[in-house]
Amino acid sequence: MKLLQSYPPIWFLLFALVALGLARFTPGQLALGPSITYIASILAALGGLLALWARLMFLRARINVHPHREASRLVTHGVYRISRNPMYLGLLLTLCAWVIWLQNLLGLVLPPLFVLLINYLHIEPEERRLESSFGTSYRNYLSQTRRWL
Repeated sequence: MKLLQSYPPIWFLLFALVALGLARFTPGQLALGPSITYIASILAALGGLLALWARLMFLRARINVHPHREASRLVTHGVYRISRNPMYLGLLLTLCAWVIWLQNLLGLVLPPLFVLLINYLHIEPEERRLESSFGTSYRNYLSQTRRWL
């Protein structure tokens, strides 16, 4: 269980596999038409670029990306002015793209479940650690920037 708690991309992959399984083995195909491929592609590209941009900002600031380790400083500029969790948001957008591309009705429940799980296992503990480490600076950031978008 610790492995699953430690790595949000593993959760993303598990949710993506569940979406694939639902699409393959359950009825409920959505008839969204051929333009859905473009919409899914745009969402996936946005998700990937957002996560990459956030990751590069961490690398440039020489901050550890591991979600369960102490942060040495806050990154509050660039994409982090839009979202406090752009890496998770990137995973969510990519998951949404995958679910849309698969066009399975049951798959539509997966993105909200992903948000709940990531909030509980990752974001809330991270926020407690950051508030403990950075105090007022972090509380100010919390009041100015949304958790997801």
